[in-house]
Amino acid sequence: GALPVLTAVKVAVPGDADCSASVADPLPVVAGDVVKYCVTVTNNGPGSAFDVVIDDNAGTPDDPADDSVFGYVANNGEMLEGASATVMYTVTIVAGAENVTNTATVTGVSESGNPTVPVQDTGGTTDGAVPVLSATKVAVPDGSDCSASVADPLPVSAGDVVKYCVTVTNNGPGSAYNVSIVDDAGTASDSSDDSVFAYSDNGGVLVEGGSWLVEYTVTVDAGSEELVNSARVTAENESGNPTVPVIDTATTTEADAPVLLVRKTVVAANSTCPSTYAAALAVPASASARVGEDVKFCLNVRNDGPGEATNISVVDTMGTADTGDDLAWSAASLADGAEWSEGYTVEVTTTSLTNVATVNGASDSGTPITPVTVTASLAPTAKPVIVAYPYPNITNWPTPRQALFQNVDPVAELDQVPSSQSPLALTGTSATTLGALALSVIAVGGTIVVAGRRREQEQN
Repeated sequence: GALPVLTAVKVAVPGDADCSASVADPLPVVAGDVVKYCVTVTNNGPGSAFDVVIDDNAGTPDDPADDSVFGYVANNGEMLEGASATVMYTVTIVAGAENVTNTATVTGVSESGNPTVPVQDTGGTTDGAVPVLSATKVAVPDGSDCSASVADPLPVSAGDVVKYCVTVTNNGPGSAYNVSIVDDAGTASDSSDDSVFAYSDNGGVLVEGGSWLVEYTVTVDAGSEELVNSARVTAENESGNPTVPVIDTATTTEADAPVLLVRKTVVAANSTCPSTYAAALAVPASASARVGEDVKFCLNVRNDGPGEATNISVVDTMGTADTGDDLAWSAASLADGAEWSEGYTVEVTTTSLTNVATVNGASDSGTPITPVTVTASLAPTAKPVIVAYPYPNITNWPTPRQALFQNVDPVAELDQVPSSQSPLALTGTSATTLGALALSVIAVGGTIVVAGRRREQEQN
């Protein structure tokens, strides 16, 4: 006759969970865990089933000695068509028996004694003891050791090469398999630029207590100096159960904007401006010159770093409040340690001059550099006016009545001053010496020359 069709469903859940709990299959366990096995048998008909028995092999199909056997006893052993019954029992996991595939076999007979087709289902456990991994990520300058002591975050500028170091350690228990690092390149929401590294030493097995170091370099792009770069480490235990992912980050930040060193000086018009900022430090930033002469203002700029300076601009006021006569220069960039100089010539007037130059710029990422303002000043000196009268007791004057001085100052220009007392005109352009000639000398401003010597004398 027609035999009833039996079905069996077996699951493994934690010992304190309901049989209907949603759990992983196989169930991860460790030694000492209590596992509840649930076997549900259903008679799908036709007719009743008798002598329904569950034989659980305890995960050792070749050793029936440790089998557990359960018989259906409700309703005097008759399982009606459509009826279900669930058997539950618990097992404590012993060390070394975490990975188990436990099979239940269900048999029965029809009312006339004909056996039903045996049905089986399994409930498994797996080693749930997964290694605990740790990860440490640092950023250091390229060429540095990963253990170098550096600032965190690491200051960088565009163009710098940064070395990232990720150290993964397996703290156990047990070995870790399929260990990988995924680095998000600082763009956590964009996986397309991720870098992936897989552990391949020792056959890909990172033993308990072992470590793995990964190093790689990145060139910093302009605008990407501020970066939080994350590395995510995953692995599995020997049974394929995943470890808890671990993440560590390394951060870079924009280095301080470069410092510009600026020096403004004054030299003679026919002189050369200082070639370097260091040389300019030995040249005065102020000078005196005679009215009508030309002098040269010099400007030396040095990028003292760190990093490249860009969009450098210089505005020189020419000593006036009128922006219409300002001088301006610019440079697209100035490398760390590089220098730049400018110079221009002006004529000395009767007005004192304080010449102001302001230098601006930015880092290569656009951060403004602290502006630098420098000055150079010029004090005009009037041409000396010298009036010389003959000493009354001396009658042996040169002919014509003119005394010529030794010109020890190449830029001296002595003006003749008319006088009702018929003064001598001293031109200062000849090498004639006065010898023992005695003069009564009155000086008006500037420097005078008497018998080859300079003498400063106030007007009185």
